[in-house]
Amino acid sequence: MRVVIFNRSVTMRARFLLFCVLLTAQALPVLAFGAREDPVAQAEELIEQNRFNDAATLLREVVRRQPERFDEAEALFRRIRQVRGRYNDLWQELIFILENEPDNVERAFRVIAEMETIDDAPSAEAVAEFQQWRNIVVLRFNLDSFEQINAEASQAIRDARYVDALLTYREGLGLFREEFESLPYADDLGPRAFEIEVELSVAAETLGSLAVSLQAAVERYVDAISVEQIDEESVSTAVSEVRNRLTDYFEAEIRLAALGSELIELGQEASRRRAMNDPDPYLTFTAWFAFGRTAAGGREGLFGAARAIANEQIGLIFASGPPDARERVAVADGYIAERVFDVASSAWRESATAFRALDDILSALDAWETFRSQEVPDLSRAAVETRAGERAVFRFGTESSATTAELTELWADVSMTYTGTEDDLDSWSSVAQSYRDALEVRDRFRGFSEMRTEADGRADDIAEISVRSIEQMVEDIAELDREILANLFENRFAEYSPRYDELVERQESAEVIAFVGVDAETPGNIPDRAVAPPEDDTEDLLLFRYPDIASERMNAVLAESEALEEDLQTTQDLFDEANEPVRTDTDVQDARGRIDELLRRLRGLQADVRIAIEDADERFAESLLLQDEVVATLNDAESLVENDPDSAQTLFDFASDMLVESLDLRQDPVFRSEMDNRLAALGSEIQEARFRIIIVEVRDMIEEGRRLYRQDSFGDAESVLIEARERWNSVNDEENTEVQFWLRLTQSALNLQGDRDLTETDPLFRPLAGYLSLAFDAFERAQAAREAGNEAQSEQLLSRAEDNIQAVVSARPFNQEARVLSLRIARLNSPDEFPAIFEQRYQQALSRAEVDPLSALNDLYDLQEINPDFPGMTQSIERLEIAAGIREPPVDQTALNRSTQLVNQARQVWQRGVRETAERAQGLLQEALELNPENRNAISLLDQVRLDLGSTTAATLSTTGLQQLRQAENLYLDGSIGRAIVIVERLWQEEDNRRYSPLSDLRNRLLGQ
Repeated sequence: MRVVIFNRSVTMRARFLLFCVLLTAQALPVLAFGAREDPVAQAEELIEQNRFNDAATLLREVVRRQPERFDEAEALFRRIRQVRGRYNDLWQELIFILENEPDNVERAFRVIAEMETIDDAPSAEAVAEFQQWRNIVVLRFNLDSFEQINAEASQAIRDARYVDALLTYREGLGLFREEFESLPYADDLGPRAFEIEVELSVAAETLGSLAVSLQAAVERYVDAISVEQIDEESVSTAVSEVRNRLTDYFEAEIRLAALGSELIELGQEASRRRAMNDPDPYLTFTAWFAFGRTAAGGREGLFGAARAIANEQIGLIFASGPPDARERVAVADGYIAERVFDVASSAWRESATAFRALDDILSALDAWETFRSQEVPDLSRAAVETRAGERAVFRFGTESSATTAELTELWADVSMTYTGTEDDLDSWSSVAQSYRDALEVRDRFRGFSEMRTEADGRADDIAEISVRSIEQMVEDIAELDREILANLFENRFAEYSPRYDELVERQESAEVIAFVGVDAETPGNIPDRAVAPPEDDTEDLLLFRYPDIASERMNAVLAESEALEEDLQTTQDLFDEANEPVRTDTDVQDARGRIDELLRRLRGLQADVRIAIEDADERFAESLLLQDEVVATLNDAESLVENDPDSAQTLFDFASDMLVESLDLRQDPVFRSEMDNRLAALGSEIQEARFRIIIVEVRDMIEEGRRLYRQDSFGDAESVLIEARERWNSVNDEENTEVQFWLRLTQSALNLQGDRDLTETDPLFRPLAGYLSLAFDAFERAQAAREAGNEAQSEQLLSRAEDNIQAVVSARPFNQEARVLSLRIARLNSPDEFPAIFEQRYQQALSRAEVDPLSALNDLYDLQEINPDFPGMTQSIERLEIAAGIREPPVDQTALNRSTQLVNQARQVWQRGVRETAERAQGLLQEALELNPENRNAISLLDQVRLDLGSTTAATLSTTGLQQLRQAENLYLDGSIGRAIVIVERLWQEEDNRRYSPLSDLRNRLLGQ
């Protein structure tokens, strides 16, 4: 039918083309009609050149323009018509060939070639038509070639000559390539299409070679699996070779499929670029040779032949393997029934080998899964999927055969060695385990009857035979004596209990090492057993902790406890799996109870160990983190020593605290030694840098304090001088005598001022201020009443004022406002006698100057407010201020001279360049300043000597000392004063430690100083 349709279409097309040629014979292209040449002669010349179209065009123009030359033109037209007659005859011959001799391609090409030679300059329409006819003829030829090649290859596939089919299909590659190369899209699509054609040819050759290798491997497998006694190594080698050959073959198939898919995509792209979206012949025919036609269902083409090869070899594998494996199962069961266990074991293992080989080969077929993602025609896994149930059977056969073989082999050993005495205890555990496994396997094999639905019952016979064999062995195993199990429980408990006790002891020891601490400097001195906590009289000793070592030991304890747990659990399982008489025996149940209790305590220990490990690991990790922080902080401190020693000191102190915390968590002797050296060096460097700055700062503060003191700004002066003292004491363990001198003067003045003045910060300010206000108000009103002559009212008001004054002085005896107001009231009451009263009080104050200079000074201050010009008042007050310690004493000439001498002497001593002489010079200069606080030479030289001597405090303690100091501080904060004093006094015994200010500060607090 297809050929008839094709011929009919060719006939219609040929007649249409002939019709078009006849119509256009009179409408040929027009040539230029020149005036200088004879057009008739020119037309004749064109006819001689076979340029008939051009000649006819020129002659028609002659007839139109020169009708008198019609005869000449007609004669030439007759010659053209003669040629055209031959042209039409050739058309008719071509149509006849296409209708009646479609296979005579050679004759058709000769006719077309002769038609093309008739006119050396045919029209564009004629050229196109010639090409279309040529394409029709080529298509017809190529279609016939494809049909012939495909028929020959298909017959080869039906005859199982698959390699011949591959090579036959390969010969057809390249049809229509010449025509394809002339198409406009060939430049774009052609390079890859031609590469694919070559690769398809190579793939066909490769598959043919691989098919031969696969066939040889399958033959060797069949030989290895079919012998009477299977050699597992030989089967394994054969299976491995089959798998490898299958894998190689499938990879080649996958490559072939990929090439075909890519070719189809190129064909689709070409179709989109062609008129009417018709398919490109070259790409279509090449794809057919790769995959076959769609209607063939994958049974044609290179891929169809390749797949037939694989199916054939796979079929050979499974034609012999499964029956042989099932037959071996039946043989093994017969040996079990005869209780020939050693031979039965070998038979079961041969069965397992056979089933395993089949399963291994099936797994190699998973390569077909790759085709699921390929968009190629009809490449299903039907051949493999039909064996899904077979695969389940093979895997079950492998498992059941191997398991039964293992149980049979074990029972063969037991049946030959079992004596029924305690000598069997060592083998009982494995026997009981096998008994449990046998029961579990038996039940599982019974349940395998579900395979009937999936595999048509092909596994039922295997399951039934396996269950029957296993049940025979179960009955024999169940007959083992109850006494053996009871003895086993007793022996196991006697073995496991000491192991548990040792684990508890080791856990306690590890926790002491990690958390309580031991009096040991190095891990090598840590005992393996628990260390008792220190006694009361040694609690002040520094304890070292090793959480990392403890974690290792506790992990070892945990691992051994898990092994013990497994042993205990296994022992419990023996009871659960024993037969009923054994489980109900009283002795066995009692022994089982002891095992249960030991297991419960062991699991409690494991929980504690895991928590302790987590805590120890956290301590270890935290200690490492702190070590990193210490090093980083000390690095920062070192970078700040020169420019900002105070900040460096702050970082240094912070690093020291972190270091102590790290060492409290974990003893690290290497890090401790490193930090001892580094802290000592860096601390001294920071301290000296701070000392140089503090010398200058303290000197400025002393000068500022003196200035404020002399301006009677005692509060501000005290603040400045206290700061100076603190700055000085931060780098010296001895007080600065200058600071102390001026601070003593300032504080004395400030105390006196505080006693006399009522400030808002005084807790009694509001009530006392109220009393003062009432007293002043009553006094002023009394003065007014006295001036108005109202004596009685004045006395009454003065009495009220005195009552309020008494309320103030009873709380603040030296309050100046109240005492001065009291004097004014006395002067108002006795104006005539008041001078004598004033004189008397003045003398009384002077009489107390030696005994109570502060009281006398307060009286003089009050009297000075009433009469500042009283003779001798100013001199008396100055003397009393010096005596009370609130004014620096005057310096006489003798003191000035002596102070100068001491400075000169100190300079001479200091220049000797020895520390002892520098300390002597410092003492002389301090003495010089006591004689003359204004001696600037002494002040300048003293600062230089102090810079030479350097700081007198210790920069830090050893890391051990820092830890002990931290321990003492914690005890002090907890109220354990006595234990803290013991630690501090022990540290205090070392001379260098006494210069460490935090230690001396804590000691002073502890001793109440």
